[in-house]
Amino acid sequence: MYQRALQGMEKALYPDHTSTLGTVHNLGRLYKSQGKLDEAEKMYQWALQGYEKALGLENVARYQPALNTIWGLGNLFADQGRLDEAKEMYSRAYTGFQAVLGLSSNQCQQLERCIEILPKQVRVITEAQAGVKVTANIALDHNEKKKCPFVVRKLMRKLLR
Repeated sequence: MYQRALQGMEKALYPDHTSTLGTVHNLGRLYKSQGKLDEAEKMYQWALQGYEKALGLENVARYQPALNTIWGLGNLFADQGRLDEAKEMYSRAYTGFQAVLGLSSNQCQQLERCIEILPKQVRVITEAQAGVKVTANIALDHNEKKKCPFVVRKLMRKLLR
């Protein structure tokens, strides 16, 4: 359905229209949830580049749908173990949400937690890659679940398969 909607929006509007880009972002989220990470990244990058082209770099930093796309890229990179890129995206989204919504916003608080737990993800990913049996207490601890549910839960599900 997203692909059909995207085709219609591209015809009725144009590929870099913000409404079209919202559908591209949603398609990226769907692909990510299906484990199609390459396709998800293409959609997120398309959406972000489209927002940058349509709005300009200055305005992208204050446009919530674009900030959600940046955040989505951060989550994707974190899931892939590309933690430097994840931190960059999280920080970029954090700066934008801070400017738009303020430091006390839920978005800023969640992004702070995502950035805070990235070093722990490095340890978990490294241990998993080294073939060390990874215990789930890192992510199953109640406080860690609250810190960044999107990243921690998905990472642990992936590692515990």
